[in-house]
Amino acid sequence: SEYQRIKLRPPMKRLSVLLKKKASRLKKAEALFTKVVQLGNMEWASAALFRIGDMYAKFAKAIYEAPSPKGLSQRELEVYKQELQSLAFPVEDKAARALSLSHEMAVKHAYYSIWSKETIKLLRQLDPAGFPPEEEVRPSTSWSDSFTNFGLSLKPLAVPAINVKGAKKKKKSRRRSRK
Repeated sequence: SEYQRIKLRPPMKRLSVLLKKKASRLKKAEALFTKVVQLGNMEWASAALFRIGDMYAKFAKAIYEAPSPKGLSQRELEVYKQELQSLAFPVEDKAARALSLSHEMAVKHAYYSIWSKETIKLLRQLDPAGFPPEEEVRPSTSWSDSFTNFGLSLKPLAVPAINVKGAKKKKKSRRRSRK
């Protein structure tokens, strides 16, 4: 898409123009995906909200990773990076809001799909404290049955003998032939 082809690069004047152009394309794409959400189909809404969040997350990442102009002093470089961060924070926040809305919708309606899976994965990248990884539940020493907690003397169970010779045979059914 046009939005993805726009790469942010210095000098400052060009970077500013590219940021505005990319933001404009992003708004258009967001408007289209919002219409999809309004259709009310759970699968499509989940996919559209993920796409909105993903676009904003990628835009924020592109801002964070924009190359620095050449010839800046260390102090100027720090100020430049701070300015980029101040531009990227609200964009990243929009990504998190769209993804959170998708996640809340999935939880509310007990809906799980590839889109809800991708949504939670991206939310964990954007907000690790708010969406920590789920721990795998495994039995441990704190969980055990009575056999491991108490020293019982267990006797092996007797296996019943199977009488193969005395088993009943199935009778063959006869079909009457019609003439």
